[in-house]
Amino acid sequence: MQANKTFRKLSPFLSKIDVQPLMSNFLFTKGPGAVLCILGGTLIYLISTVSQSRIFDPLLLALIFGVLFGNLSGDKNWYTEGSKFMGKYLLEASILLLGGSISMTYLVTGGISLSILIILGVVFGLLVAFLVGYYILKLDHKVAILIGVSNSVCGNAAAIAIAPIIKASPSQLATVLGISSVIGASQIILLPLLSPVVGLNDYQYGIVAGMTVYAVAQVYAASASVSVTSASVATLVKLSRVILLGPILITTQLILNLRQGTVTEPQTNPLTKYRNALNNIPWFILGFLFLSVLKTAGFINEEQSEFIRSICDYLFVIAMVGIGTTVDLKEVIKLGSKVALTALAVIGFMLTLSLTMSLLVLKG
Repeated sequence: MQANKTFRKLSPFLSKIDVQPLMSNFLFTKGPGAVLCILGGTLIYLISTVSQSRIFDPLLLALIFGVLFGNLSGDKNWYTEGSKFMGKYLLEASILLLGGSISMTYLVTGGISLSILIILGVVFGLLVAFLVGYYILKLDHKVAILIGVSNSVCGNAAAIAIAPIIKASPSQLATVLGISSVIGASQIILLPLLSPVVGLNDYQYGIVAGMTVYAVAQVYAASASVSVTSASVATLVKLSRVILLGPILITTQLILNLRQGTVTEPQTNPLTKYRNALNNIPWFILGFLFLSVLKTAGFINEEQSEFIRSICDYLFVIAMVGIGTTVDLKEVIKLGSKVALTALAVIGFMLTLSLTMSLLVLKG
């Protein structure tokens, strides 16, 4: 009854809204770019699914496609609005859905010692990226955060998830993803050579691979070539790192909100400032956390989780095409060497920490 009364009150106003021009304007301005992203992303996703290559991430291929299209095409006016729309809103929706595929139970599966190693690796990996990238190499703090999150947590997905929170530019994101993915691909070949030299058993090597290698698919490729045990352990460790993405996203947003509140409202009561910081958390981060809680509590089963993850992978690829079309190659080239050095610093730290813990504590 209440709903009917509310509708009757609003009906005079709703009747004045002409939906057709709004839809027509949306389709005209954003439609062509959206179609470009969907067609390009779908083609790349299908090719990567058929080829099942673990070396080249479809996200990276989609980014490269978008960058080449954006920098080589002449007239950009026909697709710019749509590609920006897909790169922002589809990306945020994908981040929200991603929470439904992440269960917090992985972090405690490997035992206390392994959990401590993973938490220390992720936290100090972020600090190393910020110290080397921001303070030593003078990179923009957004780039340093992207490098730290992607190389210490879960690769491309982590960088993509945090980019809208810190308001990183497409060029900054593209540089970090491109260089970090190439370094990660090289680890597939180089890391297995380390095991006999240092004297790691299969369990220990799985820990090192899971802690060090960039992306989930690359982790599996770098560990499966050694043994099934290594692949299982490496995957568990990597998934445990992925779990920490949620707390990192929410912590980063709260810190940014608090800093903005401190600058704009210096006289605000501290309690009010913290409440405002909580109120300004983006909708997609709240959705991410909500779905992650549902997954952890068992309301989302493994089959549903796999389906959600596959949808996210597909939507991420489409969004990356849109992001790629707005990338400035000159900025990518300018940032390249410093990004590579910072990423190598994080990987070096993760490798040293995991090797030390594996040889001294986690012997399998």
